[in-house]
Order: sequence, then structure tokens, then C-alpha cells
Amino acid sequence: MRGEGLDLAKSLAVAEVVEEIYQSILASPQRQRRLLSKTFWGKFGFARRTKERVEEVKEALRQRDVVFNLDDAAFGAEAKNEWIVLSYVEPSVTQVERPPKDIPTPPRSWFEMLEQREFESEREVEYYFIGPLLEQLGYEEDDFAIGYPVQMYQGVKKVNKEADFVLFNGISRSREDALLVVEAKKAGRPLTEDAVGQARGYAMWLITPYYMVTNADEI
Repeated sequence: MRGEGLDLAKSLAVAEVVEEIYQSILASPQRQRRLLSKTFWGKFGFARRTKERVEEVKEALRQRDVVFNLDDAAFGAEAKNEWIVLSYVEPSVTQVERPPKDIPTPPRSWFEMLEQREFESEREVEYYFIGPLLEQLGYEEDDFAIGYPVQMYQGVKKVNKEADFVLFNGISRSREDALLVVEAKKAGRPLTEDAVGQARGYAMWLITPYYMVTNADEI
């Protein structure tokens, strides 16, 4: 059991390892990196390449637009001395075209109203800033959850946390449909790296593509 716990702790570093690989790929002239399988997987520190861990690595690579030379089904099952070629593929231009005209934008009057408002607590930031902001952007109450449970590991210990806000693609409330994690802080309190790291941690465990931290004064 102790070995299994240590292995779970190591899996926390998947996002960081993929980020390091991603940055090294960007730094190469060919936007590519070639690693032996044993070297690649050794970076993650997995004792075993379970299906769940391989899928976690795949998803982290996809989020960085990094593709590999192996068949999807063969990735993770290749021989130790087989080469894995990782390449960065720029997102299609069509993904960054001008947004449709019907995407809602909060009116100037809404921002002017917020400038005059004072938020007394973190809870007020949640209810009177984050919720209304999401609604102004076209989402409805059914699209987000307040105090969403997140199961995480700190070292080898499993802990239960709550993300202040989680925005979903629809009303399913399932992890697969999570879009955005929002961490609220009390108005006037600086947004520290610890606060950003907290939101980043929730996003990593929920596998959301975006996270946000706000104190109603800045985002």
C-alpha cells in the first residue's frame, strides 16, 4: 500500500512534466522532441503504466497540442527501447477566427455599476461578482456549480476540497463536461501565487481547460 501511495503522489506531477516537455519542444527548431520510451515514461516516475495514467498523460499532451508518432492504442504499451517522437502542432487557424456576433458581452453600464460596488467578503465576491459575470457572458445558473467537491492527493493522503465555482458545458455536472474553475478571494486581498496555484490544482484534477482567480478588483 505504501508503494501505491507514493505512486499516486508521483502522478500529481503529470501536468508539470508535460509542461517541461512542451517547453523543450517549443525551444527546438523543428518543434519536435525524440525520446526513448523508457526515458519518456521515466520522467513521470510511474511504477506501472496503468490505463488511467496513460490516459492522463495523453490528455495533458492534447491540451498542449502535442502529438506523438505512435498509434493511440499503442501509446504506453510500446517497448522500452522504442522511440517516441513528440511534435507540437499549431491549432488550426479556423479555431481563432473572429467570434460569432451572438457571443454576449457585458454592457458598459454593468462595469460602471461594479466600479461603485464594495464587496465585504469572499462570499459576496462569489455571489455578486462571479455568478453575475458568468450570466452576463451568456451562461445560466444550471451551467455552474458553487462549492463543487474535488478529490485530490496531498503527498500520499487523499483529501476532499471544494472549488468555489465550476462552469460546465450544460447541466450534467460531470467532470468530463467541466470547462472552467473559478477561485474567489476577498476583495482587497492581493492575488498571490498560492491562490493561482490553488485554482490550477483544482483545474488539474478536474481536467478543465481553464481556471480563473479573482477578488472582484482584478482577474
